[in-house]
Amino acid sequence: MINNLSLEKPVYIPSLEASNIYNHVERNKPIYLKYVGMIPKSLELEALVRNGLNVITNKRKKRKSNDLISVQFKTKVRDAAENNANLNQKIETTKQQIIKLEEMDLTKKKDIQRIKEKIQKKKDYITSLEKNLKEIDFDWEEVDNKSLRNLLYEEGFTLKITDYNTGEILDEIKYVVYKRSTAKSRTGKVLFIREKLSDDINFHENMINWSRMGIDFNRKEKVDYVSLLAYESLVGSCINSMVKIPTKNILVIDDVESVFDQDVNVVSVGVDGILKSKSGEAPVTQSLFDGQSLLDEQYFEGSKKSMFLLRNHFFKSAAFRCSVQKYLQDFAEKNGIDFDTWQLKDDYFGLGTVYAKDVHMITTPSSIKALKFSNMVGTKKDMWNHWCEVVDAEGSLFGIVKEEKQSKLGTDEEGRTIQQMSYQMLNSLPCDNDQLIKIASYESEFVINLKNNMDTFLGYVADTAEITNGNQMMIDLYKNNPKIAHTKMFRQWKSKTINKYVDRVKSGKVKILNADYAVLLGNPIEMLAVTVEDYRESKLALNDNQVYTKMFPFGDSLAGFRSPHTSPSNVLSVENVDNELINEYLPHLTKNIVVVNCVKHPLQAILSGSDYDSDTVLLTNSSELSDLAKKCKEEYRVCISDVGTDPSTYTVNTGNMAKIDNTLMDSQKFIGQVTNVAQLIVSNIWEAESRNKDCKNMWEKLSCLTVLSGLCIDLAKRMPEVDIKEQIIDVKKTEDMLKYKPHWWLVRNSKVAKKGNKKLKAMKENKIKSYNCPMDYLYNKFTDIKNAQRIEDLNIIDLIVKGDAGDANNPQKNKLLDILDELANNIKSTHKQEVDKDEEEMLEYERNELTSEAVDCVTKLKIKPDTMYAAIMNIIKSESDNSTIRSLNVLYQAQKTVFIRTFKKNEFFSSESLQKAL
Repeated sequence: MINNLSLEKPVYIPSLEASNIYNHVERNKPIYLKYVGMIPKSLELEALVRNGLNVITNKRKKRKSNDLISVQFKTKVRDAAENNANLNQKIETTKQQIIKLEEMDLTKKKDIQRIKEKIQKKKDYITSLEKNLKEIDFDWEEVDNKSLRNLLYEEGFTLKITDYNTGEILDEIKYVVYKRSTAKSRTGKVLFIREKLSDDINFHENMINWSRMGIDFNRKEKVDYVSLLAYESLVGSCINSMVKIPTKNILVIDDVESVFDQDVNVVSVGVDGILKSKSGEAPVTQSLFDGQSLLDEQYFEGSKKSMFLLRNHFFKSAAFRCSVQKYLQDFAEKNGIDFDTWQLKDDYFGLGTVYAKDVHMITTPSSIKALKFSNMVGTKKDMWNHWCEVVDAEGSLFGIVKEEKQSKLGTDEEGRTIQQMSYQMLNSLPCDNDQLIKIASYESEFVINLKNNMDTFLGYVADTAEITNGNQMMIDLYKNNPKIAHTKMFRQWKSKTINKYVDRVKSGKVKILNADYAVLLGNPIEMLAVTVEDYRESKLALNDNQVYTKMFPFGDSLAGFRSPHTSPSNVLSVENVDNELINEYLPHLTKNIVVVNCVKHPLQAILSGSDYDSDTVLLTNSSELSDLAKKCKEEYRVCISDVGTDPSTYTVNTGNMAKIDNTLMDSQKFIGQVTNVAQLIVSNIWEAESRNKDCKNMWEKLSCLTVLSGLCIDLAKRMPEVDIKEQIIDVKKTEDMLKYKPHWWLVRNSKVAKKGNKKLKAMKENKIKSYNCPMDYLYNKFTDIKNAQRIEDLNIIDLIVKGDAGDANNPQKNKLLDILDELANNIKSTHKQEVDKDEEEMLEYERNELTSEAVDCVTKLKIKPDTMYAAIMNIIKSESDNSTIRSLNVLYQAQKTVFIRTFKKNEFFSSESLQKAL
């Protein structure tokens, strides 16, 4: 059963750019720590604390530590000339800002004084920049990312931890490279750890020893270092709880494969190193139980779930709720076997002593990653015994990383589940404009209601309210007086919010009804049968493309999609059927589990190399999508990879670790390109076929990209034998592919996604045209939706209760405005660079922290109504629309009652006519 032991709460750690570390160490530049990295609740964190992790809890009960640092390698170290140019540019920009401030026409003394203080701060900033200019050593040379990684991995670094306000050096800490965090395994980021806690406690050595189960990998023999780096980080995954599973109750059975011939597209490496696709009959291999386990009912006691994604040392498996003991007892009874003395045959380890009555979990070698390194301790049996000793010594506790879950998008008014498709899924469908409009009908109706129905709009912004976006403030202002909807501030906020949503839809994130993700469970009845040596391909619970899920009525045809999704050959068509054996031995499966069959059915190949370690598939019984899925099954061959992996092995040292991570980072850059290029190819195919042109060459290129996208996903665990960059360059040579881009490309490419005249210019510069493809059908549909009728304008000042600004506490008001200015500058700095998804999440967390800190500062003040009035009037009159809402939101979050009372209340205002107009 689930263990209720309390887990250590997350610990926030500094996140630094490697180039800043270099400048600090080699060029004596100050460095300030932002605690935006995190060690989540995990087996790793439990071990760190046991080994002496220093944790500080601040006033807001946020736990921090300087003992680990997350380091990313995004920017190079600038040489002297580039540093000089950059500082001069900052000085010039700041001087222009001072000129604008000096030109402001102010009459009130208090405003004049405040502007003078702003100007002085900027002059002080220029002074500090000029000082930095003088400190430039013109012998400074550029250091690229690869060299920087090599240097920091091999030598480590020492940071002087400095107080931001006083400049006092609080501590000096030597850091050495530790491991990847699981969240950053494909991004080139890495954790560095404090080398020593004291002269006699080597923190780094202790944690490396724990991470690698006490096995000395630093010997001279070579190992699969790429896999080692991936698997030693499994214990760092965020866990929700733990479950105790003694290893004596685990049975390991062989992985079973189904091999059969089918007419497919086989992608292999040509003599020139470029991927080639060839159609025809070829053997297809499917692994039936890859990454999954069956776990007895007793371990789910008190849980309504039916899958635990488990983590432990070199172990990763999705454990599905199953009546394991009941199955074994029933089999023994039917076959006249004495259950209490029955020993199950153990072909894998040859132990021969596993009693059926003790078997609570059934798993395979694919889940026990430690077995890949058996040679480090002897035989596979030796490694199994070693792994069991390590796990049991730590209480036999497995971390539960996640469980199956229902859509967070909820349901519509009729109780139909809402889920979201991706642009790759949509664009790969062989559909016409009318079919696409039907698929997107829920979204088009919702957008129309967003524009024209205030209840729908307010409901949406309530669902997306956060401390940083001001949504809840605007809702409360509307409730206080619906006339606020007539103000420019509200209208622009509403328009911007809706436009952002529409752009999201145009980018392919389309919500549909009767759809949700389900966790894949492969042939569980056959897995039980293998356990008792009763598996036969002629006796299957499910056949061909049959599936079992409680999500939809039995008898329904379903369409399925999984990421990475590239082409029509990735669209899954299945039939949902009931099954007595599944009902009997897996009775508590929830509707977010789908049992699938891979015996003589290429499901894993269709779903881009899926396995069963919690992989999910988006399922829907939509008639439009299920019909299109059947068409894909009939008309498009499955793509099979015949691309090998790089067989290279390495000795375990920091130099080789840097080499592997540099290669991974290089390859990672191309993953997004593979996806985008593939969708450009798909768009060109649909466009060409609509004009009856031959597309044989493009279909072959698409097959190669379908396989390549799957290879990219596994980069953190294994390196392919092909150069990904070369493959992309080759595909881009496809005739006509780059001459014109479809409209959807403009929306998805942030560098050219503009509005108004800028958009027209971008279209001309990038040669945009309309394509006969699903994503452009979508673009056109949502471009054509009409705006709401314009309403009369009200000045927001007319809705404010007039106060006495002369009776305001001016020092307090100025303090308020200074807090808001600092927040605006800090948040502005987080928007300056293009970042990937992981970094954007980190920056969003930082913005939330900055906003929370500003709110905390304002909350401590006792603000009277006249001071609130004066502050609000100052904000409204002097700030841009974006910063107005942000600044007002801080006042609202900190002093809600006083803030809302500053605005006129209209209890008798009828919003019916306003709703119709909006």
